[in-house]
Amino acid sequence: MTNGIYWLWLATRPRCSARFCGHLLERFGSPEAIWRAEQQEFEDIPRLNKVKMDSLMEKDLTVAQHIEETCRKQDIQIVTLEDERYPQLLREIPDPPGTEPKGTHFPVRNRIITGLGKGTLIVEAPKKSGALISADLALEQGRDVFAVPGDINRPSSAGCNARIRQGAAELVQEPADILAQYQLTDSRIQRKLQPVKQASIQEMPREKERKKLLRRLEGSEEERTVWCAVHDGQETVDAIVEKTGLPAASVLTALTMLEVGQYVAATESGYQAAADVEL
Repeated sequence: MTNGIYWLWLATRPRCSARFCGHLLERFGSPEAIWRAEQQEFEDIPRLNKVKMDSLMEKDLTVAQHIEETCRKQDIQIVTLEDERYPQLLREIPDPPGTEPKGTHFPVRNRIITGLGKGTLIVEAPKKSGALISADLALEQGRDVFAVPGDINRPSSAGCNARIRQGAAELVQEPADILAQYQLTDSRIQRKLQPVKQASIQEMPREKERKKLLRRLEGSEEERTVWCAVHDGQETVDAIVEKTGLPAASVLTALTMLEVGQYVAATESGYQAAADVEL
């Protein structure tokens, strides 16, 4: 059994965040040690609830083996924290990434963007925006934050102006301001910034066209049953178990496979069914 299997198993544990998995790695030393641990060894772990405990007690490696085999066939390399190819800057952040990119992962994905650089520049940001999430993450990671000020009457500049006023971002008026921070010169800039063309908004597809875009759920009967429960509004694992009558372990396995297929997505409150799926 390759060590990568245990990394994949850990990365696919439902509701176990990268930061929580990091605490487990500090405690047990390796994903394989976590996989081999008995229930009583987890009981004094902080922020451990029933859902996390159930997922850690689910020792089936089928999903991990499936992901590894799929990656092998598609010539995708899996890089883990113990791999020398893993970016050194990402090793330094509290919750280095052990998962795939998805729309629902964008807020936590931003920690990778900020973690890979020494600084983050905010050009435009309303008071509530993903850019400000990135700025806050950069500060938590000990990175520099820069912001371009804007018109005080423009909502899209409110976030940048607020961060500058709070002293949480350095005011930037030109590229040289950032270069000076890192003792660089203009000669290090290899190419000029090009204006970005705004994408046109396409007309919403009609009903018949929308149906053509639907994906058919390919999976086991249990996965279809679990997807229906999520689609009907059962968001938590306990609610899905009660709705379907399936064992918790079977529900967790089904949810993992549904996430891999992007048929459901994990959110702060539970699971949500993808809108472009039909049975």
